[in-house]
Amino acid sequence: MEENTINIAYGISLMMKKHGKLSQAKASKRFKQFLSEIEPFISEDEFWELTEIENSLQIMESKEFEAWKRIASQFYTTRAQ
Repeated sequence: MEENTINIAYGISLMMKKHGKLSQAKASKRFKQFLSEIEPFISEDEFWELTEIENSLQIMESKEFEAWKRIASQFYTTRAQ
């Protein structure tokens, strides 16, 4: 799997774990907020990598987003324990 692929699934899993049900619009908004909060603490390369993920979340179709949620659920914990 490509690194961005892993990061998208992992990022979605973390948001699902924290917020429960997750729509694409909410995921995109929360990821953008998260990125702005951590920007001072990450390298420029990490920032651009995460920006690519944010952009992917914004432009993907809803069916693709639902598929990512299924992948996230399959490989990562998506519920608070």
